[in-house]
Amino acid sequence: MRSNKVDELIFATNPTPEGEATASYIFSKIKDLSLPISRLASGVPIGSNLEYMDRVTISKALTCRRPF
Repeated sequence: MRSNKVDELIFATNPTPEGEATASYIFSKIKDLSLPISRLASGVPIGSNLEYMDRVTISKALTCRRPF
């Protein structure tokens, strides 16, 4: 039997200013829920060349880094 209970909310918006604004707005409206809220990781994609990354992408990659 399936439960209709939500265990987590994961934002999956585009990593653009509009996507960031949308996620921030929705979060501001639901942040008081007793529910884990996260978003998809962003940063340098696998197979890409750092030479072509913009500053925001590099910054996100550094901010969201995790132990190896």
